[in-house]
Amino acid sequence: MDVLQDTYEALQATEITSLLASGADSIYHGWSEDAGTYPIIIYGLSEDVPGLSTDDRELMHDVTVRIHIVTSDGAYSGIYAAVNKAMNARGYRRKITQELNDEDMRALS
Repeated sequence: MDVLQDTYEALQATEITSLLASGADSIYHGWSEDAGTYPIIIYGLSEDVPGLSTDDRELMHDVTVRIHIVTSDGAYSGIYAAVNKAMNARGYRRKITQELNDEDMRALS
């Protein structure tokens, strides 16, 4: 299965969409020019690196998916917990978490 498709399907969980401003319509791939209402989730492929190859054939690769939780008030902990649970259930693991503040927006990456 495609990693981005798998990520999108994981983010469609009711436990996640019920916490977003417009439910499943608050999940964006790549970026959101102006979502209008928050919180939202933006996801995308950050890195795809060959992990193991032999005889000029790639056998394994390491993929990093970046998920941003963007809020206007910084209240992301419930969304973060739901996203982490959904992604862990699919075999993904969290590599790094970083909180960003930009004027009136708060993002957890």
